[in-house]
Amino acid sequence: MIINEFINKTDFYYTDKYQSSNLEEYYTYIVSTLKKIFSEEDIPYEVNFGIDNLKKNINLDFQYEHTIIKKNNTFEYSIYRYDYLNSVDCVFEYSSNNLRFQSTFNELSDYVRKVIYVPPLIYDDNVILNTNSRINDVITIHNFSKRRSDFYNNFKHENISNVFDKKSIREILNNYKILLNIHQIDEHLSFEEIRVLPALSTGILVISEDVPFKEEIPYHEHIVWCSYENMKKTTEDVLNNYEYYRQKKLTGLSDTIKNIKENSHKKIKSFFKNYDTFYNSAV
Repeated sequence: MIINEFINKTDFYYTDKYQSSNLEEYYTYIVSTLKKIFSEEDIPYEVNFGIDNLKKNINLDFQYEHTIIKKNNTFEYSIYRYDYLNSVDCVFEYSSNNLRFQSTFNELSDYVRKVIYVPPLIYDDNVILNTNSRINDVITIHNFSKRRSDFYNNFKHENISNVFDKKSIREILNNYKILLNIHQIDEHLSFEEIRVLPALSTGILVISEDVPFKEEIPYHEHIVWCSYENMKKTTEDVLNNYEYYRQKKLTGLSDTIKNIKENSHKKIKSFFKNYDTFYNSAV
């Protein structure tokens, strides 16, 4: 269903089609961010976010799939709905290493210029570092794959599946010390920020398999990185030295999150200001 709201001077159109899916909270977060910007800034246009069969003055959408593909030791890109996304005015990208990877291809330069990295900061409050409730060791938020099961079959853990609302996910994560993040298959190397960043924001330690351009992730220093082969050893080390890693990786996380949220909002505001300048000069 299409939802239409008039906010300040903006006629805003968005959709409820992502409800009850793993994209619902991220889409809702972007909608809330846009509404806040519309209420603060005079943007006298019709704005469409995420409705691919609707055309307004400004058309926005978001990219939510793996981009970084590795086959036979060669990197390739795969952008889901590329032709459509390349036709809109601005694309919100969930993964910073996706965006950095895309920027290495000259043929994507026009597309990359219209992309804004919007990290999925779906929790509004500060990171809570209280460890009293974290009595369980390891949890994952994964769909099944053979690559993952080959590792987990010999490693005790719990998995969250078919739970999508942020309140329920946080209530579950608050009982665990570590979230493991492992690629679904060998070929897909994008960093799943839609899964990892909200979890990290709850105060759980995250151990993630390495990804290309991980230094581009603005909170990479708050994550424990390792190879697939060293995942079990690293997890055991973190459990045995939990307080050390908790202090090392989570200290300062609230400030980091605050900074990246502010940067993201500035970039979105800048897009609308630049559009306004372009539109006024064109007419």
